[in-house]
Amino acid sequence: MKMMIYAAFVGLMLLMGISTVRAEASAEPWLVLTNGHLILNGQPFRAYRLETATSLTQPSWKTWTNITLSASAVTLPAEVGPAAPAFFRAQLDDSDPLAGIATIFRSIDHNGLTRDWLYDQSDKDMVLAFFDPNCPDATNTLMQLENIQSQFAHEQVRCWAIAVASGEIREQLTRLSKLAHSAVPVLQDASGTIAQSFGIRFSGETVAFHVQDFAVFYQGPFDSWAPPGSDQVTRALLWQALTDDLAGSEAVLRYDTFGDACRIQEPLLSIPDYARDVAPILIQNCVRCHSTGNIGSYVMDNYLTISDYAGSIRERVVSGAMPPWHADPHFGKFSNDSSLKPEEIRTLVRWVDAGAPRGLGLDPLTTIPPQSIAWPFGVPDLILTIPNQSLPPSGLVDYRYINVTNTLTTDVWVRAAVVLPGNRKVVHHALIFSDPLDKLFGGLQGYFAGYVPGQEAEYYPEGTAKKLKAGAVLQFQMHYITIGTIQTDQTRLGLYFATNTVGLKEIKTKAGYSTSFVIPANTADYHAESGVFSFTKKSTLFSLAPHMHLRGSSFRYELTYPDQTKETILSVPFYEFHWQTLYTFATPKIVPLGTKLRCFATFDNSSFNRENPDPDAEVKFGEQTADEMLIGYFNYIEE
Repeated sequence: MKMMIYAAFVGLMLLMGISTVRAEASAEPWLVLTNGHLILNGQPFRAYRLETATSLTQPSWKTWTNITLSASAVTLPAEVGPAAPAFFRAQLDDSDPLAGIATIFRSIDHNGLTRDWLYDQSDKDMVLAFFDPNCPDATNTLMQLENIQSQFAHEQVRCWAIAVASGEIREQLTRLSKLAHSAVPVLQDASGTIAQSFGIRFSGETVAFHVQDFAVFYQGPFDSWAPPGSDQVTRALLWQALTDDLAGSEAVLRYDTFGDACRIQEPLLSIPDYARDVAPILIQNCVRCHSTGNIGSYVMDNYLTISDYAGSIRERVVSGAMPPWHADPHFGKFSNDSSLKPEEIRTLVRWVDAGAPRGLGLDPLTTIPPQSIAWPFGVPDLILTIPNQSLPPSGLVDYRYINVTNTLTTDVWVRAAVVLPGNRKVVHHALIFSDPLDKLFGGLQGYFAGYVPGQEAEYYPEGTAKKLKAGAVLQFQMHYITIGTIQTDQTRLGLYFATNTVGLKEIKTKAGYSTSFVIPANTADYHAESGVFSFTKKSTLFSLAPHMHLRGSSFRYELTYPDQTKETILSVPFYEFHWQTLYTFATPKIVPLGTKLRCFATFDNSSFNRENPDPDAEVKFGEQTADEMLIGYFNYIEE
């Protein structure tokens, strides 16, 4: 079978030195002229032939260049001048089967569960069905996908639906799923970049690929489309493609006929400017970690570095891995939300797909001041330092409890307490206790100050502070790891005092926790919950910090109010042990007297968990990383 698809004709009408774009047709792919460049929008991993002509009246098309897309768009220079061609077109030769590579991503489904296609590699094939939730065919798409899932339920085929739409649509997706009587996970592609990466154009378009090597073997509608009044017979294209693939047949073709289906994507009409559009996004969201001496794997300090890592940036942004933010946006708003907005993701992806052009203007990344790797708020009012600690090259290191007496002669109110590891390579975490009860319970009930990877230093909320008594003994709980060589560490605590103490309220750090859970071996979805913390006074909640170890997979905080209504105030469907965030409410949460707080967690002790040190082990509460914890810290004041 040979299928030829012609792009829109793009004309360069050279009149008085001005370039004019003219589209002669609306077929795929899209070819756009802008700023002296041609942007080819097509299907990733497809081969195109770009042709030129001097007239459309009696066109004589000549090959200009051949190109295979590595993403959904590419930018090419288009010469403008008296000798330049007047018209361009792109031609796709679809005589060979498609063998593209699927795009890796992670997202949250309509039930609030994380779906990561790299998690479970036991299935053979995977099907994604993209749709516009506002399109009339949305429910039908889910019904068709549920039918495919049912027919191949015992054939190692996994099916997901992808709603391409921005905004808060969780409830809408839940309603559509119920209307379709579907059990298939429905995910949201808020930025549209997942659909763009696959070259998706229509609602109801499906992609089928191999789970093991991500090779795409079918893309198109569920069924063939027959024009009204024709005698064509409808064929179950996706069903046939899956049947052939599971039988080992390689004769699988790609189809592009969609009839009058709703369109999902439009062509990209402009290229984002590096200095104006791209660099500000990186400065706002990425540079604080990707700076000298900080946790980022490379330093974002100039265009050349960004262009070198452009492909990695695209992959990490589309997959949802960066910037690291793990809260479900359906529950609560947080002032330190570091996730990218859909339009920011689109800008970065569009720029990378256009070839990451430098453009004009000063490079903003070269003008920003160096990021602090020491004290974020300047030199502290008081610095307390533990004695030098020597760490062995290997083996487990028991928690070290180190007492440091502060030299204050009067009580003080502390506006910020910053723990600065002396050696970030070996300091797993540090908790500092001032309350005898906190020392007794080893941090289960709360702490005075702390450090964990990914948690940024913050001032306590306005009008609040922590009280430190004169001469109080502060106990450092130090958790160290070994890295193969002898190491040393001298962790420090920096204290910033309040200058105006009038009306200050004491902010407390407490927790809901459990030490009684037992996680069975080879169990992928073990549920546990904390004990109840009861608020004995009207209180205000400011921030939350869940804590688990390598088998922790999700965490949720729930309030039960005096009238017995319940509210989820934070859901972390993808818990990341290596990046533990303090989630600070955009608007502090008022908690009535008698309200109860409880935490719910799930643990993944299976071989699918790539972080799992031993899926065959039964796991209980313990201090070491190979053990587990269930602690939900929170910061609050009593009114």
